[in-house]
Amino acid sequence: MDRAETVDAQVRLPRGLYKIIEQRAQVRGHSFSSEMVALLSFLLSEPNDQLEQEFAEWEAASDEDWQAMEEVLAAEAN
Repeated sequence: MDRAETVDAQVRLPRGLYKIIEQRAQVRGHSFSSEMVALLSFLLSEPNDQLEQEFAEWEAASDEDWQAMEEVLAAEAN
């Protein structure tokens, strides 16, 4: 993976999940980071109706939050 095409990120994982991913990485001869990227890439490349529904719900909730905030700000301005 080209370093110019990556972003450093920090994630907190439950210890058990970390150990499972670490073991998978060792078995496959990958670094922990490479194994995380492989797992996430696989999960996000698979059609997942539930994940798409969660994103849609999150976006809808976000839109509703912005609309509510705009209403509050408009009321405060008056």
